[in-house]
Amino acid sequence: MAGYYEPLAEDAGVTVKVDGHAWVDADLTLYQRALSNLLSNALTYAPRGSVVTIDCVEQGGATTIAVSDTGPGIAAEHVGRIFERFYRVDPSRHDSASGTGLGLAIVRSIMDNHGGECGVDSEPGRRTTFWLRFPRRPAAIGA
Repeated sequence: MAGYYEPLAEDAGVTVKVDGHAWVDADLTLYQRALSNLLSNALTYAPRGSVVTIDCVEQGGATTIAVSDTGPGIAAEHVGRIFERFYRVDPSRHDSASGTGLGLAIVRSIMDNHGGECGVDSEPGRRTTFWLRFPRRPAAIGA
């Protein structure tokens, strides 16, 4: 998935780095869509010369995929609404053609359909990390 974004990252002057590897029990197309939305946002907001990091961690009964960038960040008053449909943090900062405010709502819907969760941790001016947490499902009996 990260390889698909390499040309876009190069155009933006950003490096994409993947740390770790993990197994995710998910519909491949939906998983790719969720991760694609997060990567696209990270590349949009990451400053030239920076690194967008994808971290993959298996811990406890879940797998977490986190996408981090060092862009402007998201103020605390927006974090609680960022996954709402059509919500934009600051529409004046964006070209209206650059998005509809649906990408993160789609991510939340995909995670809900997988029994997982998604979230964001942001320190404005330092780092923003969006994460997807997929539950590990037990093997089917007789499999």
